[in-house]
Amino acid sequence: MYRNKLIARGLASAALVLCFAACSSQHPEGLAPRSPAAAAHAMRTGNGDAYLLHTGKDASLLEHAREMAGRYDPPAWLIAMGAGWREHSVSDAHKAMHAGDHAALLRAIGFGPQHVSGDILAAGYSIYSKRAGGMNYHETGPVPLDLIKGVDLPGLPENCAAVEVTLWGHVDGRNLRVRYGLGSGGVTNLQAGVELARDSVTLPPAAPREVVSDALMDARFYGAEFRLLYADGTIERKLLGRDEDGWGVAEHSRQTMTARLEETRDARLEVIRRRAADYRRTFGRWPRGMSELSVTPRELVDPSAKGQAWAEFAAAPTADFVLADDPDGPWLAAATVTTPNGRRAITSTGEYIWIE
Repeated sequence: MYRNKLIARGLASAALVLCFAACSSQHPEGLAPRSPAAAAHAMRTGNGDAYLLHTGKDASLLEHAREMAGRYDPPAWLIAMGAGWREHSVSDAHKAMHAGDHAALLRAIGFGPQHVSGDILAAGYSIYSKRAGGMNYHETGPVPLDLIKGVDLPGLPENCAAVEVTLWGHVDGRNLRVRYGLGSGGVTNLQAGVELARDSVTLPPAAPREVVSDALMDARFYGAEFRLLYADGTIERKLLGRDEDGWGVAEHSRQTMTARLEETRDARLEVIRRRAADYRRTFGRWPRGMSELSVTPRELVDPSAKGQAWAEFAAAPTADFVLADDPDGPWLAAATVTTPNGRRAITSTGEYIWIE
């Protein structure tokens, strides 16, 4: 009897939530479309359709995704799509864009139905466990979205194409985390949850000081991370911490899209070198070609070649590297594409060189 009452109450509560979500407007009065406030309102009311709308994942998603893929490499594309922090599969996203499958693209970048439901539940989590006197207790507390309640969040810098921001802070003694993304059209992502790992951001000695927006001067915030995407594909990352002297830079990196693609090319040359050396050591002879090495077709694509940033996700990618005929010669493996510097190659000792 008691169990039946619990089930009935649970079903009634679930029905109430679904009804509320269905009746809540996708365009709440007074909130700008694709604004952080509109996306947060959709999460608070459990409206998944409105959440997708206000994060730019509506019918225009495919066109936008294809446009960004034509402009950026996958790491930059993920930031532009607001998917850098989400569970994603670039390979599946490429297939979905090629097939024109909106639902598959949503799943591939972490905005499928299960992802969105999980985000909404995590953002509204308010029951905390507590142990005292040898017993477990549960108590209510702030929901993770309360971290940005009443806060005018840092916006998209004028010289950036997109940005992904993580904010850490305290509310009523709880460590909370909010992540959001912004592009030229507005919000691209919003997630919130209880922070279980990072309770501070330690600044190194003589850390460079950072001027932050007025919003981050609120005492609730103790850490922030910015992933900035520039129009040319450059990605800059800043991890900020806070001490008695204000905000400072704990970690910083900046890399152009060209540098990322060339780094991947060099890493693949190194993989080929190691696999070829292993083959020679195992079989006592030099491999006759790439087909005898345990490398995938994807690992044989040179993404630094013009128009090749996404080539590895093609159904049948072409090989852009070759093995030397003589393993004891000046180079062991090389790219087939000729650049103004020549062709990139690697020696048997792992040194990168240019050849004609």
